[in-house]
Amino acid sequence: MTCHFLLSSPHSPNPHSSTKFPAHIHPFEDSPHLRQHFTALLHRLLSPTGKRIVIIHDDLMASVVQDSVSIPNTESYAFNTVSAFFSFFDLWEALGKPFQIEVEVVPNELLSLEDEQINENAISLEQSNTKFIWVLRYADQADIFTEACRRSAKLPEGFKKRTKGMGMIVRDWTPQLEILGHPSTGGFMSQCGWNSCLESLSMRVPIVAWPMHSDQPKNAVLISEVLRVGVIVKKWTHRGNC
Repeated sequence: MTCHFLLSSPHSPNPHSSTKFPAHIHPFEDSPHLRQHFTALLHRLLSPTGKRIVIIHDDLMASVVQDSVSIPNTESYAFNTVSAFFSFFDLWEALGKPFQIEVEVVPNELLSLEDEQINENAISLEQSNTKFIWVLRYADQADIFTEACRRSAKLPEGFKKRTKGMGMIVRDWTPQLEILGHPSTGGFMSQCGWNSCLESLSMRVPIVAWPMHSDQPKNAVLISEVLRVGVIVKKWTHRGNC
């Protein structure tokens, strides 16, 4: 008998949280406290019926499963949720050999698009006379399977009517890969989460990068300065300026 574990956060994000830090990263702060309990669980599972244990974990759970290497018949595998560039960049910084590339340091206080910025983006889209699909939702703080992720930001009065036939506002989950794969899609404005970068690259769609938090600033550097398949519309340090 082989036991398989997939370690991830069981909690649904709270879209009404007072902090704007991405809710899916919150469990990282609590993960060190799970180490002792998880190790005890592994020992209990190695019974006559459980001959082998396989653990699959992400980067945030690495400290929790570290004792598994000392337990017989136990294997652990990590799946990478960030780019190799991001990991390599961090490693070389830790070794005191940073790359000669400007990447802003990410502090604890992180932002998503503010209402004023959304209003400015709406005006720019309308004036551009370019067809668009605008996904406007609380992707970082909300559970995608609930109504809570719908964004209530107020768009300019009459915006939807004036852009009818030219643009579409989507407040629900969106099949991003399908949209990127459509032949009429000519560009993708993205925060540069790693999944979005991979999907855009695989569909050969250039990226207009507006990084917000976590690995996004470094992903934006990878896209714009290393691979040169996109441009940064707003540096992370100037993200609060409209």
